[in-house]
Amino acid sequence: MNILLIDDDKTSLDVLQDVLMLNDFDCESYSDPYEALNSFKEKKYDAVLSDYLMPRLNGIELLKELKKINSK
Repeated sequence: MNILLIDDDKTSLDVLQDVLMLNDFDCESYSDPYEALNSFKEKKYDAVLSDYLMPRLNGIELLKELKKINSK
């Protein structure tokens, strides 16, 4: 399973990615939600895990943008 991770807190992002990878998940992580959006346009992900409170683009706004790109 390929997971897209987004969190502006780099420490939280690294810990979550390490835990998921230890359990055989493939992960790509981004601390910038706009970089995550660009990646989502180019690659297929099975799941998205996003922080809620982020500067510039919060988690709900990010997920709405992701849904515009791919509603599935």
